[in-house]
Amino acid sequence: MAQTASLDPESPASLLDLMRANDALFLLMKAGYRKAFLANPKGDVPFSGPTLYGLLSLMDDVDKSIIIQNFLVTHYQLENIPLLFYYHAALQKSGDETVYRLRPAFPVVQGEIEEFLSDKLKQEWAYCMANGCMHRVSTAENLVALNAEAVLKLARDAVERKFILSAKALAILKEEVLAPIDAVYQREFDELAKRMDLFEPLKKATPRFITDMLAGIETRELAMACVGSEDILVLLDRGMSQGRRADIRAEVAVEKKRFERGEFSVQKLLDAKRRLIALVRNLPGAEMGAEMEADTDPEKDPEAAI
Repeated sequence: MAQTASLDPESPASLLDLMRANDALFLLMKAGYRKAFLANPKGDVPFSGPTLYGLLSLMDDVDKSIIIQNFLVTHYQLENIPLLFYYHAALQKSGDETVYRLRPAFPVVQGEIEEFLSDKLKQEWAYCMANGCMHRVSTAENLVALNAEAVLKLARDAVERKFILSAKALAILKEEVLAPIDAVYQREFDELAKRMDLFEPLKKATPRFITDMLAGIETRELAMACVGSEDILVLLDRGMSQGRRADIRAEVAVEKKRFERGEFSVQKLLDAKRRLIALVRNLPGAEMGAEMEADTDPEKDPEAAI
């Protein structure tokens, strides 16, 4: 039998090892925890994806505190935060009068959210709740839209390190929120990366036209547009100085590494590529055709499915 040393509760190193083991075990049990915490609640609110409440239910108190204080309070006025968890149900009274009553969309326990607020913000929360959050009537449909927006922004901001969460919290947000969306963006990005025919007009354009076109895109965005399609740079060289050629190639390498490290999503690469395609399409004499329009249609938005 293998010999293992017992954990010393007074040892910081032992506690750190225990925390790491707990995080690793949590991620291995993903299939089990997802159904329990992320399943959409039954009721009048037609959720179709992960909810902010469900995600917070998976977080440790430290991560919850960071999300509530550094994300929700920062991006939403305090009076609007309850409307990420509650909605107004319309009740018909006698005659034509309609009144609205605040209803929880989740099994929210009193104090569950506000315990992470400062004393001043707790007072604001209590005032809003006592008044039924009537500063803004928010229906079940409004809650769905607001929730989807908040969930996506939370995941994007966390991945871009606008605030620091634990590795476990980041993994949850990446897998449950971003992975399904990014899979759609990745497929479109991969298809566009093969479409060198979209850049054929560059072969006929004069160096001056290419230079003028490149004035409409920043070096970093141009570099992101070329990640995965570095052959585009050869077509752009005639419109760039020798110095800018070197700079853009170095920037492409940097952005590729950043993407591989997960510092931003494939959506940013796709947006940059679409931007460059639009500039090429506007070159004098460029005729891209309806097929290109379909392949770069910004209305194809996988985030609408959240």
